[in-house]
Amino acid sequence: MEDASCPDFQSWVKLQGDYARAKLKGLAIRKELLAELWPLDASLNTYPGGLRPIGDRLFYMRTPPPTDVYQLFMRDGLTGAEKLVFDPNQLSAPEGAHYALGRYYVAPDGKGRSESHAHRCGR
Repeated sequence: MEDASCPDFQSWVKLQGDYARAKLKGLAIRKELLAELWPLDASLNTYPGGLRPIGDRLFYMRTPPPTDVYQLFMRDGLTGAEKLVFDPNQLSAPEGAHYALGRYYVAPDGKGRSESHAHRCGR
């Protein structure tokens, strides 16, 4: 586990993930468990370290259910309508991989081009 890029470790992680996924899919009460867990998970979906106030605008990262990948949102003030700015799920990734939002930078005026960094993750 010291070298996450080691092929033996990658193979072990994949096998463990496949095993866990198969076991969880086979649970008779899986749908009921998910119905209970999604609302709980949704209450913890905003990343506080990802909050960037720029002027009157707020930029922040959160994972709206059912996704499990952070997306970038913006709103004008505390009561403004939430707007999706960037969704890494919309990027085309090779089979068995996905993109995740790790950090982002907002134009100083909060209106211009924003820059985000999405990292491809293998599955």
